[in-house]
Amino acid sequence: MCFLRFAEYKLEVEVYCYILDRDYNAYLATQEALLLEIMQTLEKTGAVVALPSQTTLVTRDSWVDQEKAKAVQAAIEQGQNPDGRRS
Repeated sequence: MCFLRFAEYKLEVEVYCYILDRDYNAYLATQEALLLEIMQTLEKTGAVVALPSQTTLVTRDSWVDQEKAKAVQAAIEQGQNPDGRRS
């Protein structure tokens, strides 16, 4: 294991494992066991793994059908207020 760097929102660590097995299925099983053991160790210590995320921004451009957008907004509001009252 190698501590690589302090990043903007994380500490980067790299894990090296050499699995010397000629059988590919056995290799995969060993790899899976190692990864699960790492995850269990992290859970026990209270550490969390930062997973990549992506944000998509949808703007109100001319290609947006305004009637459909109103229908979607109404459905969202109905889901938030199932009794039909507006907040």
